[in-house]
Amino acid sequence: MLKDLCELPLLLVTGESVTQKIFKAATEAQGLAFKKLYDGNMQTTLLLPLVDAGLGATVLASAGDLWAPYPNIRMVPIDHPSLVREISIVTARGRELPPAAHHLFPLIRKEAQRWKTDRTNLSQVA
Repeated sequence: MLKDLCELPLLLVTGESVTQKIFKAATEAQGLAFKKLYDGNMQTTLLLPLVDAGLGATVLASAGDLWAPYPNIRMVPIDHPSLVREISIVTARGRELPPAAHHLFPLIRKEAQRWKTDRTNLSQVA
């Protein structure tokens, strides 16, 4: 899958985003090179319309439903171990969370589990 992606012209965010750094490291580790066709500064307002027009592909950390308004875009998860980004919730040791943050934790966990399930289901379809 990673090799196939490297064969496409890529439309990437300008500069070195975390996603781009992870993608670059994964391709280099595999001895792959990719062709960056265009740098854009906004995925949703510039890169996704260019992908929708058929000019290339882009790499998103997690697309969610950003691509939904674009009829010609299909989101395909890249199933590669080095393209996983771990996120954490950090709290101050020995301090209680404010009520809003305390109630937000279960929502984040629930959403993360839903995302994991959706990603697994998309992998099976793609």
